[in-house]
Amino acid sequence: MKQKVLISQIEVFALFIATISGLLIYFSRIGLDNDILIIFKSVGFSYLIILFPCFFINFFSKEEINLYFTKPFISFCVLLLLIFSGYLKIVTGFNISYVYYIFGYYLFFYYLFSNLFKSKIKKQTLIFVTITLFFSFFITSAYYSNHYTHPLMFEKIINGSWAHRDILYHAAIAGIFKTYFYAGIGLDGFVPHYYHSLSHYTFGILSELLKINTLTFYSIVFPIIFTPIFFMFFIYALVESSKYFSKINNFIPVDEKNILVWILIFVFFALPINQYALPERYQYLNSQSYAFALILLFLIIYLFFAYINKHSLKNYINNKNTSFCIFIVTLLLLAICASYSKISFVYIITIFATYIYFRFTLYKYFIYNFSFIIWIIFLIFIYFNLIIYFEGEDLRPPMTANLEDFSYKNELLYASYSISFIILKLFSLKILTFKKFKYSFENKKIIDVEFLFIIVIALYFVHYNYFKGIQLYISYIFIIAHLNLLNNFIFNKKDTYANV
Repeated sequence: MKQKVLISQIEVFALFIATISGLLIYFSRIGLDNDILIIFKSVGFSYLIILFPCFFINFFSKEEINLYFTKPFISFCVLLLLIFSGYLKIVTGFNISYVYYIFGYYLFFYYLFSNLFKSKIKKQTLIFVTITLFFSFFITSAYYSNHYTHPLMFEKIINGSWAHRDILYHAAIAGIFKTYFYAGIGLDGFVPHYYHSLSHYTFGILSELLKINTLTFYSIVFPIIFTPIFFMFFIYALVESSKYFSKINNFIPVDEKNILVWILIFVFFALPINQYALPERYQYLNSQSYAFALILLFLIIYLFFAYINKHSLKNYINNKNTSFCIFIVTLLLLAICASYSKISFVYIITIFATYIYFRFTLYKYFIYNFSFIIWIIFLIFIYFNLIIYFEGEDLRPPMTANLEDFSYKNELLYASYSISFIILKLFSLKILTFKKFKYSFENKKIIDVEFLFIIVIALYFVHYNYFKGIQLYISYIFIIAHLNLLNNFIFNKKDTYANV
């Protein structure tokens, strides 16, 4: 008899964010035109994306049987299903959205009662719930922190209050696509308008599935559906990367049961201090296209390490079977999608892919050469079909850019987490001599250190802040993934101390 897969603390964490966001947005609109059905549907969709993987896996095995049956990938497939259903509604008028959100609520109550009766309430559980509650409140507030958007966006526009033009701009592009399947704002006719297109397509189609306009989607629905996915994929990426580095560096990997993981996530993402003291001021939430691209990046990181952990690095490099080729194509498509959602990810992904390609001598194998050529072709295509027509401020020449956004202080703040991790890991592994460093380098024991060093150098030459911000999340993943190693070093523990 199969053992039922219960939801983990990662899913519980995401459920809290979706639920609290829905409640806060509802209460913020009391006394006004408050359509509770929109929030009800959105929360149901979020529940479906978060919980369907547990339901699906239960029908196959008590364990995740391969890479495509892992929870993050199934969640991503559910999101794709919702997008396809929205597209189907636009084309045919056939709407089955009520099936999705009703099923989402069924899964929520089913797993809620299953876990309540089978789980024991411990002190650590209470601490986790307390952190999660505070986190959910703060992170929802952070989405609306700089007036970029607001749950009362329509009311602000009607009474002449200050409403940021960017949210109207993005909603207009998404709305035009939803209506005409064309990317543009409509003011200039049907002239191609290239600006972080994929997120606009996605949000436009999902707003049609919910039967709302795109401005409502950006101002009300986004934090309910996409913020939980953002953090869920982030945590899965760090847990999976911890499994890999724990093997090669000899320490106990972290998992979602470690309360220090949740404390660090709170510190990195939701510490209630003046946002202007932070290196990145909640752009990962305020910019929806940025958040969507980061979600795809976290999924890429998760799949990369999950495959290596399952098949070992040597088998990963030499693998020639069909499923592996499909895996490589999947990573390539996700990288292209992330680039279309935010153009800055082209730069980061290209650096990462190029370094891995040469560092692991992947040029000896056909599948990697073929993938690398496809990526170069994509870079050429995206340059001549997007970048040279780019109308945003992302890639303006430094002479005309807002150079006050760049300073050496900001440069240090962005790089500080990467530099701190590099120093701490080298000391934790006692790599204090050139001989030990050479040994670790040759045996690929400090790939994360190498990669962060390359990223810090590469981003030094970029003058745009949210290019640099991407390294923060990669640093967060590596720092939390090495929590036990760093804890052993800082507190001088000997039980799981790493040796090179």
